[in-house]
Amino acid sequence: MSSAYGTSIKVFIFVPFALIMLLGVIAMKKFDIEREEYINKTFKIPVKLVDRMNIICDKKNVSLNKLVVKSIEYALDNSEMEE
Repeated sequence: MSSAYGTSIKVFIFVPFALIMLLGVIAMKKFDIEREEYINKTFKIPVKLVDRMNIICDKKNVSLNKLVVKSIEYALDNSEMEE
């Protein structure tokens, strides 16, 4: 009971699996996420300011790092100081 049915079941299972894998590889090539380069820096920030930032992070569900980066970008983009 292994010859005809066993082979057809293996092919029946393998072909859809192979197509799914192929589509996944094609989709992965199109789905490219650009990564920004980061550097680690250490800053002294007043405790009260960090407390305020943590409240915003909790409310907006974002990381403290993301908030700091966005805040610095905003401050620099809206600054009247010359670069």
